[in-house]
Amino acid sequence: MAKANRQPPLVVIDAGHGGHDPGARSILGRYEHEVTLAIALAVRDRLSRSGKVRVALTRADNRFLSLLERRQFARKLGADLFLSIHADSSSNPNAKGATVYTLSESEAGNVARKLIARPNKGDVIRGADLTAMDSDSEFILFDMSQNMTLVRSSVFANILKEKLNGKSAVRPFHQFAAFAVLKAPDMPSALIETGYLTNQEDAERLFSKESQLSIAREISAAIDTYFSSDSERGYDASTPSPSIAG
Repeated sequence: MAKANRQPPLVVIDAGHGGHDPGARSILGRYEHEVTLAIALAVRDRLSRSGKVRVALTRADNRFLSLLERRQFARKLGADLFLSIHADSSSNPNAKGATVYTLSESEAGNVARKLIARPNKGDVIRGADLTAMDSDSEFILFDMSQNMTLVRSSVFANILKEKLNGKSAVRPFHQFAAFAVLKAPDMPSALIETGYLTNQEDAERLFSKESQLSIAREISAAIDTYFSSDSERGYDASTPSPSIAG
């Protein structure tokens, strides 16, 4: 298929919490799920207007989804980037600022061991059926895919830091964690904590419509830059994970 006929890359935006899980309670008495959905909707609208990427939401209203459902939804659609939006809380009212998380290398190793040990490996890596491979080949393929995913997740995190720098990103920004939504081995993924609901300044900012639109603008700019950089390097985000000839 000619490159010109390929679809634009797909981004799945995940508004954290919802339904019977409202998330953190803010110092203003309102809840995290309101912030995450408002920002997710604004990101979707902005990206849709640009037409540079396709965009889908895990939820567009106040409903509950498990962490696994969120990740599986994005993988089923074949997302080229998954971003989960949250807001933080702390017992320290002075804690403030945004943070982005990607999967830690140690947890990536745990994910690898669990997935490779599965009896049914047909959907472990997008575009490849590991059940038809010998153990050495499946390990090599999985390792290649997962390493690429970790690198590209970090690339996006660093771009997002640049877009937020001097604004809401006022603490050590890129950190590593074992959050369930980040564990897909074949889908670059990040989770952004947009600020602290237990901090007066951050809470007022996060519940401000103007600030929500500003955060959405910065996130959208990071996504555009991420995929534009791919294009400049000749990388096609819609290309399936690398495979090994049988």
